[in-house]
Amino acid sequence: MRVVQIGSQKEGFMPNCIGAERVRLRLSQTDLGDKLGVSRSIIVRIERDPKSATYDQLERMSQLFGCSIQ
Repeated sequence: MRVVQIGSQKEGFMPNCIGAERVRLRLSQTDLGDKLGVSRSIIVRIERDPKSATYDQLERMSQLFGCSIQ
């Protein structure tokens, strides 16, 4: 299982890894939102600031992306 770390660039992590994983799976922001049961605007917010995601959202994304949360 892959590990995807989220955080700020200041901490040394890629700030848009959620967006990169979404693109890797060829999902639009709307598609990802539909899979998570949230709006596209929530996905935009999470991609800009991953720390704004709830634990439930992160857990569902980790299952979809096939990675663990770190």
